[in-house]
Amino acid sequence: MTQSSQDDIQKEIEMKVDQALFSIFARDNAVLTSLKESNSQNDVWKEEVIKNLLLSVVNEQDNFIACINLLVKAALERRRCVRSSVVFRCLEAAMRDNRSLSRLGARHVCEAILNSKLLTVDRPKIWVDAFSLIRRIITFVDYKGVRDLLKFTLISIRLLPTGSSLSHSPCIDAVFCLIEYIINRNNCLLPGFLAVNEISSRYHSEEKPWPHWRLGQLLADYMQSFRPAAKLLTISGRNCLKPIVGITNQQCYGWKLHATGALKLVLTGPLPWDKELNQTQNGLVRYVLEQAGCNVYIMNMLNLSGSKTGSKLMRCINLENELVDMAMEALLKYTNVKDIERMMQRISSTLVFLVMYHFVNFPDMINNLLSRLQKINVDEMRTAIRRGRNHLMWLLLQFLSGSISKHSATDFLPVLKVIDVCYKDDEELETPSIDDSTCIKNFAAVSIWTHVMLKAASDKTNINRKIPAVLSRQYIFLEDLAKQHKFLKVSYRLVLIANAYSTQTENLTPLLTIFLEEISGSHEMKVKLAGDVEVPKAIKPLSIEMMDSWTVHTKMSFIHMLVKNRILKGNRLSPALVETYARLLSYNDIESFGIKSFVQQVFHHFVNKGAYETLHIFVDLISNRLHFIQGHYVASLLISLLNLLNSGLLHSQLQTSIESACLRLILKLNENFFHKIDPTDNEEMNRVIISSLARTVHMSGAEGSSNNQDFIKQISKKTPLYWSSQALECFPHPISDFLLSSKPAPSDNIQNLMHFVDVELNRWRSGPGDMKNWIDETAQPYFLCVLYRLMKETGGLTQQARDMLEHLRPKLLSQHVRKLADYIVLEFSSTGHVQQVIDVLNEMIWKIYAFPLEKLVLCLALRHVDGVDPQVAFNVLNHLLFKPPELRIRINEWVKETPASHWLDHMETAHEIHTKFHANFPEKWVVGSANNQNSYLPTYYSSVCSRFIPYCDILIQRCIEVEQASQCFFKILEHFGKIYKLHDHPITFLYNTLFYYERLLRHRSDMKRVLVGTINSALRDARPQGWAFTSDFERNIFNTSNGWKPNTSYYSGLIKRLSDTLEGKPIFPEIDWRFNEIVNVKAHCVYVTCVELMTLQEQPADIGNHLIDIAIKSLHNSREEAMQRMNAVGLVLMSLPEPFSSVLNDLVADTLRTLPPEVDLTAFDFYETMPVGGDAKSSRVLAIVHSCWQHGSIGQLSSIPFFIREKIRPLVKYEHQFLFVCKLIGPFLYRLAAERTRCVLELTVELYEMLERVDRFAGQNLVYMDTISDFFYDIKYMYVGDGVKNEVDKIINRLRNPLKTRLSFISHQAREQDPNE
Repeated sequence: MTQSSQDDIQKEIEMKVDQALFSIFARDNAVLTSLKESNSQNDVWKEEVIKNLLLSVVNEQDNFIACINLLVKAALERRRCVRSSVVFRCLEAAMRDNRSLSRLGARHVCEAILNSKLLTVDRPKIWVDAFSLIRRIITFVDYKGVRDLLKFTLISIRLLPTGSSLSHSPCIDAVFCLIEYIINRNNCLLPGFLAVNEISSRYHSEEKPWPHWRLGQLLADYMQSFRPAAKLLTISGRNCLKPIVGITNQQCYGWKLHATGALKLVLTGPLPWDKELNQTQNGLVRYVLEQAGCNVYIMNMLNLSGSKTGSKLMRCINLENELVDMAMEALLKYTNVKDIERMMQRISSTLVFLVMYHFVNFPDMINNLLSRLQKINVDEMRTAIRRGRNHLMWLLLQFLSGSISKHSATDFLPVLKVIDVCYKDDEELETPSIDDSTCIKNFAAVSIWTHVMLKAASDKTNINRKIPAVLSRQYIFLEDLAKQHKFLKVSYRLVLIANAYSTQTENLTPLLTIFLEEISGSHEMKVKLAGDVEVPKAIKPLSIEMMDSWTVHTKMSFIHMLVKNRILKGNRLSPALVETYARLLSYNDIESFGIKSFVQQVFHHFVNKGAYETLHIFVDLISNRLHFIQGHYVASLLISLLNLLNSGLLHSQLQTSIESACLRLILKLNENFFHKIDPTDNEEMNRVIISSLARTVHMSGAEGSSNNQDFIKQISKKTPLYWSSQALECFPHPISDFLLSSKPAPSDNIQNLMHFVDVELNRWRSGPGDMKNWIDETAQPYFLCVLYRLMKETGGLTQQARDMLEHLRPKLLSQHVRKLADYIVLEFSSTGHVQQVIDVLNEMIWKIYAFPLEKLVLCLALRHVDGVDPQVAFNVLNHLLFKPPELRIRINEWVKETPASHWLDHMETAHEIHTKFHANFPEKWVVGSANNQNSYLPTYYSSVCSRFIPYCDILIQRCIEVEQASQCFFKILEHFGKIYKLHDHPITFLYNTLFYYERLLRHRSDMKRVLVGTINSALRDARPQGWAFTSDFERNIFNTSNGWKPNTSYYSGLIKRLSDTLEGKPIFPEIDWRFNEIVNVKAHCVYVTCVELMTLQEQPADIGNHLIDIAIKSLHNSREEAMQRMNAVGLVLMSLPEPFSSVLNDLVADTLRTLPPEVDLTAFDFYETMPVGGDAKSSRVLAIVHSCWQHGSIGQLSSIPFFIREKIRPLVKYEHQFLFVCKLIGPFLYRLAAERTRCVLELTVELYEMLERVDRFAGQNLVYMDTISDFFYDIKYMYVGDGVKNEVDKIINRLRNPLKTRLSFISHQAREQDPNE
């Protein structure tokens, strides 16, 4: 349609409206003159005129709306209010008498009135008539239209004065009546959830004041009516629960905060939440920031993007304020210098990370800090600031030294002002002794001043500022020292100069070169490693203490120089350089230049070059030094190493080292990273991968993922695997069911394998022939079986056999060893000649070096065959490991001499011990040696003992799986248990093992006791006293004679220790957490507590009940103390296997059965009722369950629908029980909707079915009907939408009125039956 046509139609509509109005008002005048017609007849005639006008255009939407707008406009612009009333009355009659007009026109009439600029309070009569008309016809509007009309009404009341005015009273009354009518729950014009959403978006905040007091009171009261529903959706004591980095789920669901604006909880829906939930969560953010390893966690918690784009949208001002608060607290609150230093170190680590990703702005932080410092009086400054100012300067120096080159010198003038404020002493500071690390921090302020002055000179900027007099002596000393740097050796003096001049490349490079040359050694002077491999003679690395004294920028510069000028050259490296590089990789604050560069660039560089020597150094580092790196780096390294294995390496030593490193990494791998792995050709490696996947899936509770099946299917295509029933019983059901459905046939039976070996042996005796027929990829893997038979019969090997062994490709060795393991088991079970078999194997391993011991051990341990075979295999292992002395002697010697804390300064001794060990117990690598010029690669740390550690872990776990292997289990711990002194993750190994095999170990307390006791004893000399277990536990658990049974005081003390640790009290001895398997003391306490509890002889349910009793029955001085205990118990129960926490389900069911019928909603809130002594059992039960579920993984929460369906729904008959269930699960719908949509859909249906049952049992209307309706509308609009409409529609239609009416907006069918729709 053209524009001219539209204009013509518009003019025609206007003409019709004018004619209708003219006729109405003209007839009005005539009637008044003649008085021939009654008023009622006249009114009817007028109404018919307007109705006919609207009916003439009702089928033309645009014209219909235009007609209504013109009529409304005419009514509002009339000077005579009587005529406006006539038009309003005619419009009302038209809507009332004709369904099609009311259905299509009522909303447009109301919107036209509310959106008109002609509606003003200056014409009160028209205002009142207009709102009265809306009040009378709004029932014809659908609920979405009513929502919009409420929104327009709330906008229009801004025209009303907020104070009292008698002249405006009728206008206020009219609006009041309309709003009251709309939000009256009995009228059911719209879901209350939509109404409260409109109200809260306009008035429910401090920035948006309420309207006139009458209207404000009405709206506020209506908002408050939703508070019970908000209570049902709130976690009990939510503000007292705290997450633990390293324990609580890394994605932080349930702990999310708004990064923009105030740091407030992410709350779903516009409900009137408790004041505590709407407050800024500074305490929660501070709690997380104070934990080591929090960088990624805080980023996820605040939904911050990890992209280094420098976008202003990514900046989080609140984080800046929190870091400043932490620094000020460290200065003013702590009196112990070590506490100040520790806090500043925490801030420094986090600050570098946040600034690197542009989450905080450093200059603004400094200005904030400066303003805070300037407000402190002089007396406080002298007593408190002086104590920690050097540490504060060290913190500022960390960032300034790395960023000053990118900014102008004037940008850092606020830092100089901070120095002025902090250093106002009357006397000059003495020059400290430059002999240890403390002097570096004492010179931090002078170093900052030096950086800024050098930058100003470089920018040719004149900074007219003198250094504070108190620092002048130090400043002169530093300048003089810098002039002498060429004559200095590696010392703290050199560190001091490097830190102060790190931004001047011409000054820094010579300084760092001195350090580098010190650890590089001279190529003329050599030192021998294992296998007589010569490397440059430099043994002593740079100490951790010295590298801690470097600024972040200095460390980055040094590691960059070390990699570029030494490692990438490909030459042999000194022990000192390798150890220094390993230590630098442990620093998180130089992650980009350190571990990230190593994993993504340096390692791949040498993989592409095929440089076996350097690759072996890196594998050595991965196995023996890089213990505490983040999960995604573990996954990346594992993927790279597995790809190397698949590529077909030609060096047996490198192959063996990589296999051991892969096993270490697999056992550390998180469930989320398994699917990134490419399967290998190595059957044993794939078995370990699947077993580890099963363990992580079981421990996380996420057993239903289809990704797991796809991944296992990929492995099965690569290497079809047969699994014994004993192993499958330990796997999560989805994985075991899938493996059973795709189970291949078992391997060769005894007759076939024995026959094949006999045939191959006869072929050898008749003449071996071509070497390829025995060791080529196409040959059957019976070569080692034939060698075994030959040695058994002749006692030795021919030269031709040795030559073949030297030409056997390392990649194929696993196939031959696997077949040998099968053959040995079969022969062992049929002949029983034990000693002869072991003697031959021992000679093949330790004298001929046909294969490494650990490879045969893995093949025997992972043989998954049912029947007597597992027992026979472990019998072979029993004799192979414990009868010959070779391995025992090596382990005893290695553990006795090797220090456990490799980061301490005893590297010279460690190197001598390592070299001496290999001299006494040399290793040879025969397999594949014909293909290598260098048969022995540089080895800095590893030995057969260190490589054996992951194999020992697997062996112990397999002994638990195989019931017949218990004897082997105890002997392994007896003879090799001391090896766990040098295990990099002993507590994690104990935790994983006890957790995964809880069902098998439940009634085998002797195995648990010996396992934990052996590892604890092995670590006694390597760890400080009290580092893990409680004194009661250590004193009693390993003493089998006293029959110790823990009492309530034991469990209470255990939880108190955890609670105190979570609150920051120094319970555990001080250790360097950078080199601990667990990232911080809080997470460490949770893990060791769980290990201790899982080791007890008591049944899991009994232990769980004891812990719950501590939370819900113990007397507490305050609700904060009570919630601290509940927080601790929740953390522990959710970190234990399911049988420990399943008692929660029984507790909930028992509480539901005994719930008193007179209970109201306030009895469900423990946090509010506890201070006044009104807390009921139900509130305590809800509080402890909420604490547990808040800390639970999504896998654990995924079981809630099953629990509700099977255990709870049959018990719910009455309203108070239903409300209890709503309060139980309501707060966790948000998290389930975010992570497991299926679960929230299932729970919604369960809730509706329970409601139907409650409605049927109720003799009268429900007391909390409105609250229940609000609860369900929140679920619909915030979580499920129309996801369950088919199931819900049927249930709602079976409910009784008025509950059915209140929920009609959820049901599609009910709305269709509604005459207003």
